[in-house]
Amino acid sequence: MTRKFHAAAVQMDATPAPTEDRLHRAEQLVSQAAQQGAKLVVLPELFNIGYEYSDDLYLRAERMDGITVTWMKRIASQQGVHLAGTLLIVDADHVYNRAVLAAPDGRMWTYDKNYPWAFERAYYRDGRTITVADTDLGRIGLMICWDYAHAD
Repeated sequence: MTRKFHAAAVQMDATPAPTEDRLHRAEQLVSQAAQQGAKLVVLPELFNIGYEYSDDLYLRAERMDGITVTWMKRIASQQGVHLAGTLLIVDADHVYNRAVLAAPDGRMWTYDKNYPWAFERAYYRDGRTITVADTDLGRIGLMICWDYAHAD
């Protein structure tokens, strides 16, 4: 069965900033996308903190019950969208670059970046799984950046 829906790829300035500021900006952009009819909204890599190679990355990693994932679930529900983005997650005392997909009904799927690129390997571990989310929009595969260059 073929389904059609509008998706929005959100672009944000990558300059690091406080999480609260970045989430406020992301909320404005997600709201704008939803108002224009998007049912799937994808935020950029490390949207909640910005992107730079710095030891500060470790200090900004969150747990799955932290401010950003809680925010993603709330915004997905309020806006009636499937909301995706990546953030640094501490899991079992290791840091991962994790994609989170939050559905409006509260369901969530995650995927850890399998192929950190170059210097990224100094900041977080690689994942070992593949995630295909069975959503109300259809099946959505999760992938992050450099993983796209690896067919396996």
